[in-house]
Amino acid sequence: MWLFGIKRPIDRLNITINTKKIVNSLRLCILSDTHSSNFGHKQQDLIKLIRQARPDMILMPGDIYDDIRDNQATDELLPQLPAIAPVFYSSGNHDIQSDRYSAIPNQLAEYGIEFMDGKTRAVRLKDQTIVLSGIIDPARSMSLFRRQLSGLPVTSDYHIVMSHRPQFVEHYANSGADLVVSGHAHGGQWRLFGRGVFAPEQGVFPKFTRGLYPLGKTQLVVSPGLMRNHLPRFFNRPTIVVIDIRGDK
Repeated sequence: MWLFGIKRPIDRLNITINTKKIVNSLRLCILSDTHSSNFGHKQQDLIKLIRQARPDMILMPGDIYDDIRDNQATDELLPQLPAIAPVFYSSGNHDIQSDRYSAIPNQLAEYGIEFMDGKTRAVRLKDQTIVLSGIIDPARSMSLFRRQLSGLPVTSDYHIVMSHRPQFVEHYANSGADLVVSGHAHGGQWRLFGRGVFAPEQGVFPKFTRGLYPLGKTQLVVSPGLMRNHLPRFFNRPTIVVIDIRGDK
C-alpha cells in the first residue's frame, strides 16, 4: 500500500438527494476521470466495488480515455459495465484531446454504452421516466457547450445533466436541470483539512471539487475522480460516487 492516498483502496462517496419528481428511489454510480488507470487484474478491484453498489444507472461524465496514456485499461473496463447497469458517457477535455475522440462514439456503442454529447433522451427506470442529457466539453467548442446547456428541454420529469467541468455554476443554475454531475477537478488533487488544494481553471483552494453543491433548484455533484498517475493524491483516494435519489411524494 502506498502512502497518503497515492495508491490506496478505492473510496466510495455516498450522497442522498430527495425529490418530489420520482416515486421509486434510484441509485446512480458516477465514474469520472479514470484517465485509463489500472485497478487490479482486468479492473476487477473497481468492477467489484461498482457491483457492490448495485446501481440502477452508471454515469461517466468524462475523461475516461486519456490523450497521453495507453488506453488499454479503459478498453478493459468499459465492456464490463453494461452487465451491471445501463451506462451513459459524456466527454471530458482529455477525451476530446485524444486521437481516439472521433472513434469513441462507435467504440462505446460496440460495448453497449451510450455516448451522450449533445443528446437528450428519456430513460425508463423502475416504472418512471428520467430525462438524461449530455453536454460536450468546452475543449471542443465553448460556444457549442453554451448552446447545448441553454437549449436543454423543459420537462416535468427528473432531469439529469452530465457535464465534465464543475466550475460553470451559473450556467448550471440556469439550465433547468435537477441534477448536474461533473468531474474534472480530481478532488483538488491534495486535500488538507477537508478542502482541495488545486483544480484546473479553479486555481488554488478551489470551491467545487468533491460532493454535493446546491445551486438554487439545481444540485451539482462533483466526483473526485479515479485517476492514478504520477501526481500523488494526498488524502484523496480514487473515488466512485454513489447517489441515492429518493422519492419524496
